[in-house]
Amino acid sequence: SMVRTNTPLDKKLELLANTKIAIVHNAVMDSAAANRKIVDDLKQKPILANSSAYVHWVKGNPLPKGIPPLMPMLKSRTIEAAMCGALILCLWDSFNIIETVFTPGEEFIYWHTWDELQKLIQDVVDHPEKYEPIALKAHERAMREYTMEKWLHTYILDPGFAGPNS
Repeated sequence: SMVRTNTPLDKKLELLANTKIAIVHNAVMDSAAANRKIVDDLKQKPILANSSAYVHWVKGNPLPKGIPPLMPMLKSRTIEAAMCGALILCLWDSFNIIETVFTPGEEFIYWHTWDELQKLIQDVVDHPEKYEPIALKAHERAMREYTMEKWLHTYILDPGFAGPNS
């Protein structure tokens, strides 16, 4: 069964815990009004305001030509997937916001095209032993650094925090 809109959190986590792979993206489509509120909020959080992923939005610069109208957004499903032990397969985008919490190739894997994703999924199915250490490393980091209590104190209550990799 697939996760659907309005699926209760406990059901979603149960599905993730029984899944070997979590396919995620960490971007949101452009919407001027919604993004203005997000940008105003970002300016209040130094960890985000100083992130290169947000520089065009926070500084008010237009996006360079050729970059799709996307804005980075670290989705909770990324952390939830790691906590549940699923291998994270993340759609690459120019912002790479996931790299503020996990290391590519060590704790998650990027994919760029649907063909690449399909081949990657098949390789995970055929050779799970190659990918189990990546999922385990992400799981261990999530449980060590990204519990709700740790997240609250690090990212919300301490506005001067420079980031998990500082």
